[in-house]
Amino acid sequence: MERDSGTHPDGDHGRQPAGHLRAVPVAPVGLLSRRHRTIAGSEQRHPCGSHSGSRPPARPAGVIVSKVKVIFFDAAGTLFHVKGSVGEIYVSYAEKYGFKRTSESLAAVKEAFKRAFHEAPPPLFAVSDPSEIKRCERLWWFDIVHNVFYRVGMLERFDDYFEEVFHAFDGPERWRLYPETMGILKELKERGFELGIISNFDTRLFNVLRGLGIADLFDTVTISSLAHAAKPAPAIFRLALEKHAVDPDEAAHVGDSLRDDVEGARQAGLSGILIAREPTKSTEVNPQIAPAPTIHSLEELPQLVERIT
Repeated sequence: MERDSGTHPDGDHGRQPAGHLRAVPVAPVGLLSRRHRTIAGSEQRHPCGSHSGSRPPARPAGVIVSKVKVIFFDAAGTLFHVKGSVGEIYVSYAEKYGFKRTSESLAAVKEAFKRAFHEAPPPLFAVSDPSEIKRCERLWWFDIVHNVFYRVGMLERFDDYFEEVFHAFDGPERWRLYPETMGILKELKERGFELGIISNFDTRLFNVLRGLGIADLFDTVTISSLAHAAKPAPAIFRLALEKHAVDPDEAAHVGDSLRDDVEGARQAGLSGILIAREPTKSTEVNPQIAPAPTIHSLEELPQLVERIT
């Protein structure tokens, strides 16, 4: 569910949180930037070179017209979505623990999840050890799911129920790529763009990306629970930029939240692009946020990015 939804929101998608731009653990093997490696649980510079702020080798002339060199994406709600809804999945597992499924009880669970998820604080943890981070992620989600059933009626053997439903989202089975995601990511890579993810997801994201077959298309993955920063805080965007050694105006970020993705990116100096897949999203208004470039499908992204100069 990307607090970028892990149990991610019904079509609700997740946010998950900033810290010093010192290198931190970011992704398992296969998801690391070409400029980084994971050693003993922490991100390290390649031993053969120091970070001097220099740019990577220039791409062949004509490959990219746009000033943008790197495109970052939100995860859930932007690249992929929950199959069905979080509420339906919660109820399907809850039935074996005594929960009575009716149209009313399903609606109550959906509403309770929406409220519990959005009322939860960002998952910022004052720990660095990978095993402790995973433990804190589980506790964070335990509180949310417990809150849901506190509102609608507590389950028998809730702890056992939680273990099942938490693991249900740890892999591709409960997630589905949007139809155009794979093709557009490959097209952008072929055009010479570097790609990254900036998400308020937890560490289960890595299994999801691998299971959906898109992990190798990303040069970097930056998630809040490892970055010690969550969107919309500028720090998580700056950390992601550092991995690519680009300036903010050389990067764009695409996501489905005006606040977390568009305004967060802008505050860090990136171009923020809103993806509004649902008609209601395109009319989303926040008087404190300037209108954003908006697309309704990732198919519109290549043309839009080429116009950013």
